[in-house]
Amino acid sequence: MSKTGTAHNNNPDEEPEKQAQEQPLLRDSFAQKETAMAFMLARAENDHLLQRLRALSDSEHGPIGQALHDRFRATGCRIEIDNEMKPLAVHTSFVYPPSKGQSSYENIVYLGTGATKSRERHFAALVHEATHATQTGYSSILHASPYNAATNIVMCPRDFVMACERAEQDAYARQAWLSALLIEKEGISDSFTNADPVSAKTFNTLRNETQSVTDAMRQAAVKMLSCPRFSSVRGDPVTLADSYHEMALLSYKNIMKRRAKGNAPALQFVRMEDRDILDIGRSYGPSLFGDNDQLLAAFKHPAQLSPHNQRLLDRLNKALGITDEASLPTFGAALAAQGRTRESFLADSRRPPGPVIQAAHAP
Repeated sequence: MSKTGTAHNNNPDEEPEKQAQEQPLLRDSFAQKETAMAFMLARAENDHLLQRLRALSDSEHGPIGQALHDRFRATGCRIEIDNEMKPLAVHTSFVYPPSKGQSSYENIVYLGTGATKSRERHFAALVHEATHATQTGYSSILHASPYNAATNIVMCPRDFVMACERAEQDAYARQAWLSALLIEKEGISDSFTNADPVSAKTFNTLRNETQSVTDAMRQAAVKMLSCPRFSSVRGDPVTLADSYHEMALLSYKNIMKRRAKGNAPALQFVRMEDRDILDIGRSYGPSLFGDNDQLLAAFKHPAQLSPHNQRLLDRLNKALGITDEASLPTFGAALAAQGRTRESFLADSRRPPGPVIQAAHAP
């Protein structure tokens, strides 16, 4: 996918690097003036929403909007506006195979036209995907992805599904929290959250009952799994958890086929440890899945698969030669056998393999 980077100097007092990081990238050259104007308006709106995000503060956790903004920016994630994309927003962590001289770690948030038609939906989508970018930026286990060409250590299918589920729980819980803060601060309607797995109204109810943001987020993270949805593949009614499980398993199956066509090294499948799950829930603000180094029971066990998804997993494990998941090495053990740590693994995965032309970045 070709992308052209630009940054406009709207404030001559700001440092050029900061201005570059504050701007989304132009996705492609524009053939029509109307499309270019729509992009410029969307970009300006994106900058405005980032200002609104930075202004958010919580009575328990202080300037949490600024905390997300700073953690997100530090990952180097770009924001691009894609006028042809149907979803509200998507965060792309990895691409396989990577472009020549580039790493698999792409780290881009794409905002579709559905997000930019409503300021508040745009805000919620941006918070959700920025959370995903922050998770991947700081969690080494999420780099043990089958889409990451930089490693042969890869989560086994069951734990890949579990990691996807935990990442969505974290993102939806934080989306509900920050949406509720925006509504409270600006006195706007909460209707833009009504279709979310956890609405702002529901989140505020949980917070009032628990008297704790962290406990409210944890309950929200469990609650969102049972929200009704439709299968993106078969179209039948399922839970939100089932939908994400199916997408994760099918994407794993597809990337295995693509890797098999190349000259990729043999993969070593691994299992997550408690600390890996905890890391996913430490994107910013309070730790979602546990206190200190103690993982909560509600987030410890593998994803509960539907019969359909269990069949998908069984077939996938068989194709990959995985007969006993419990006998697979842990992520930490596999790294130790290579003389590596989680920190060095993450740094190696994020490091470009060769010279890279500096592009404009968004926070």
